Order: sequence, then structure tokens, then C-alpha cells
Amino acid sequence: MNILYLCADPGIPIRGTKGAAIHVRAMIDALSAREHSITLLTPRAGQGVEPNARIVEIAIPPGDDREAMAMQNADALYRAGLELKFDLIYERYSL
Repeated sequence: MNILYLCADPGIPIRGTKGAAIHVRAMIDALSAREHSITLLTPRAGQGVEPNARIVEIAIPPGDDREAMAMQNADALYRAGLELKFDLIYERYSL
């Protein structure tokens, strides 16, 4: 299955060592172990451990209102994902 994983929270550097980043990578590893193809859309890929997924980093302009920024991030990533044709879209809940 071709899966799109959305992580719209700019506070999660996907390749980093924060607990949320480790959770994202663990979910990706579990899906990959079942031989699914994963594409991860995120506003912040970060540096460090490489997940078993193709990472697409979408630049999103920063804002002052954290909630509005999170909604804009999710919306932009979702729209980008729809253009890529996936069997399943999984969104990590954030904020």
C-alpha cells in the first residue's frame, strides 16, 4: 500500500531525538515492516536518524498564532498529499 504520513507540527524535527520524532519514526518503521511504501510530508525534517520513508519537506511561513499556524500547516500538507495519489493518508495529531 502507498501511504502518506502527514506531520504538520513544526516542533517535531523528524530526524531528531525528541520523543515525538521517535514515535513518528517507529510508526513509519512498523508500516515499512509490513512492506508499505511511506512518504512523509512535514514542515521540519531536521537532522539525525533517517526514517524508512521518503521525506518531502514543505516550507511553511512562520506565524505568531500557533494554533492558526498548525491549521495552515496541516491544510498545506494535506493539499500537497492529495496531488500525489496515495492509498491511505495517516495524519499525526498535533497541537
